[in-house]
Amino acid sequence: MKTFLSRLLFLIFLSVIFWGCDDRTQNDSSYWVLSAEPEFVSSWPENEWTSQIPEPQKGTVDYVCDDTDNGRYQVVLKEISKEECQDYIRKLLEQGYQKIASESNKVSTGTILQKEETLLSIAYSEDVLNILIIMDDGDKS
Repeated sequence: MKTFLSRLLFLIFLSVIFWGCDDRTQNDSSYWVLSAEPEFVSSWPENEWTSQIPEPQKGTVDYVCDDTDNGRYQVVLKEISKEECQDYIRKLLEQGYQKIASESNKVSTGTILQKEETLLSIAYSEDVLNILIIMDDGDKS
């Protein structure tokens, strides 16, 4: 539980850092906050949301948060290195995602990418990768 809370706090911290990166965040403070409870899973979820991105080749899926009613879906992987996270971001860029913002320090990295109506918040810290998928069309599930 302590690990989950630290991951959640890190995600919220990154959201605050990137607050002004997208016009949508200026009018809706709940834009980055998930209202869904985590569901612990052991494999990559197959759904319309995750079909927007490639499955990371490294790391182990830890849990997902299905907040698709509000236009958001999160996948959290563990046991992944910072270099593997950077490789994953490069793969997303090769697939047409554009970097909107990025911040990094010794222990964590946060990147926001966009492709058409899909916005990704990629957050990495201490062998944990958070992938938050946000789509304008909130009725996708």
